Amino acid sequence: MGKFIENETIGACIGGDEFILIVPLANRGKIADIAAGISGELAKYEDPAIPAEKRLSMAIGYGTAYSVKEDFFKAYEDAEKMMRYVKLLDKNSDSRSIMKTHPEIGYRIAMSWSNFEELAPYIPLAP
Repeated sequence: MGKFIENETIGACIGGDEFILIVPLANRGKIADIAAGISGELAKYEDPAIPAEKRLSMAIGYGTAYSVKEDFFKAYEDAEKMMRYVKLLDKNSDSRSIMKTHPEIGYRIAMSWSNFEELAPYIPLAP
């Protein structure tokens, strides 16, 4: 994933196989590029001989926060809901086709660095 994100991006494991990316000052196009890059990299490891239900898959959701105090948790919930929806779709189709169908799926929480110190204690991290 490292080659698709910048130094300012913060990544954290939030449980098992789920991660959050906080991309400061991201726009929809930038997030689409990150999601497409990660999806494309994952596709390199797909083996058509492996049944679809046993292949690696990826579900990405996004939310946007413009104010740490008011929007962050709503953005997090929106991203979580979208990710769950994509996972549900993925049970019946290949994750690559989902990414092609929804090219702007990405995970983004846009905020300024001036707000980050205020937000940091609330970012859920896996133990």
